[in-house]
Amino acid sequence: MRPNLPNSISIFRIVMIPIFMVFALVEVPGGDIVALCVFVLASLSDFVDGFLARRWHQTTVMGAFLDPLADKLLVIAALLCLVQFGEDSGRGHLSAWIAMVIIARELAVSGLRMVAAVENVVIAASKWGKVKTFAQMFTLAALIITPRRVN
Repeated sequence: MRPNLPNSISIFRIVMIPIFMVFALVEVPGGDIVALCVFVLASLSDFVDGFLARRWHQTTVMGAFLDPLADKLLVIAALLCLVQFGEDSGRGHLSAWIAMVIIARELAVSGLRMVAAVENVVIAASKWGKVKTFAQMFTLAALIITPRRVN
């Protein structure tokens, strides 16, 4: 079965995650800018795939799985990079405990959605969930581009 365009965009977002991490973590000239661009592109693609799926009536079970998975993986990858930035400099971009709280929340929400799905209950993303995602991606992008202090 060939994925539709919205699902292909979600898959593309998952493929972009290791690319983002390489440019974020490996010291190459301009790597931080490339990492930021990849992160922003991946973040924006989240809004595009959902919009297209609803607009074209192409919502699928696969998409309902892939889209939140891609979101969680992107957020977790960014958080891990920000914790690593702190490890490298000795003064963190992000403390590990903060990253763990955010990751735990993301996984708890996913777990609750899976339990609901087993009961044939669909928990659609609310307007506030979309606002949270936008704020989270914006904040992560701002932290990614913040210059690293190396001792």
